[in-house]
Amino acid sequence: DAPIVSNHDDGINIVAIDMGHGGMDEGCSFDGIEEKNINLKLGYALKGKLEQQGFQVVLTRKDDEKIELQNRVEFVKDANADILISIHQNACEDKGVQGIETWYCSKTGEESLRLAALVQQYTILYTKAKDRGIMDSNELVVIRDSGIPSCLVETGFISNLMEREKLQDEVYCDRLAQGLADAVELYFYPKTMYLTFDDGPHKDNTNEVLDILKEKGIKGTFFLVGKNVERNPETAKRIVEEGHTIGIHCYNHDYN
Repeated sequence: DAPIVSNHDDGINIVAIDMGHGGMDEGCSFDGIEEKNINLKLGYALKGKLEQQGFQVVLTRKDDEKIELQNRVEFVKDANADILISIHQNACEDKGVQGIETWYCSKTGEESLRLAALVQQYTILYTKAKDRGIMDSNELVVIRDSGIPSCLVETGFISNLMEREKLQDEVYCDRLAQGLADAVELYFYPKTMYLTFDDGPHKDNTNEVLDILKEKGIKGTFFLVGKNVERNPETAKRIVEEGHTIGIHCYNHDYN
């Protein structure tokens, strides 16, 4: 996949970071640990990593202040940001509940889902936290009304003692920030996976693979065995006709 080209004259993509809550709105709070402060700390950690990677970063709040949701939305629009990540913490009456979950709004399009999927994948990869998955909501104002690919990540449950302690740990927070930064990098600069298939063509298996690739719009490379091409010439022709690449695996697969 090609990189997502910046719409800005300087060619630099702008990432908006929304640190949830602030000021009199502390968010959820347990044992003196307030969500708004964790959000702020993680947001600044992410900002630093993104700027090192060459992105421009804008913040919906810069200190412990309350900013109305609609004002956050207008700020993001005025900043002409390319994507938005909103950072929050979770809480539950059941203090055993834990893990990371990421929300998006399907009304904003498939790019929000792709961003949310990357954020969820890489925060879990770096922290080994419980994966609570990706969720869709039309009720979260900041990501719903921003007009750009957006997601809201709940990076942990501060109602859970173990996660509350982790979220106060500098090393753990750095891992969270790195996971978020890598997700942003991969959003703008997707990596390519190459699919190769050996030993065919087989009348049943290869055609089943070709059906799936056709449905998904994906191209692959088929390393074929000469004897199998002689047995299944129509399948070999189909590989070429549908835009895939053929390579030679061997002629007869006879190791002797």
